[in-house]
Amino acid sequence: LIFAKRTLLPTEYDKYEEIYKILTKDMPVPNVVVYLHASVDTLMKRIAMRGREFEKMISRDYMEQLVADYHSFIKHFEKMHPEIPVIRFNGDQLDFVKNPNDLKYVLQTIKDTLQQRSLQQ
Repeated sequence: LIFAKRTLLPTEYDKYEEIYKILTKDMPVPNVVVYLHASVDTLMKRIAMRGREFEKMISRDYMEQLVADYHSFIKHFEKMHPEIPVIRFNGDQLDFVKNPNDLKYVLQTIKDTLQQRSLQQ
């Protein structure tokens, strides 16, 4: 929904959201949400380092909007689902490409959270 809200006209988005709600109403909620966030500077540097042709057109303004959209989405999600833990990882401090231990840390944190959650239920 985040990308759709940013790219569709309001009337198109309203229709899209209606369809989304119909298709997802019977889906179970997640056990946990993983939110990897990073500053716009970090995101722009990583895009440049990857050198993917289709990403070269992403502007800083657009990235700032996306970062704000995701932040708002997570706040809204937490408000609507306080029972679901949101694990936050700071992408400015983690780099899975350069440091395999960062990936191990993320995976272990997720595993620990899921195990703890299963014990509580």
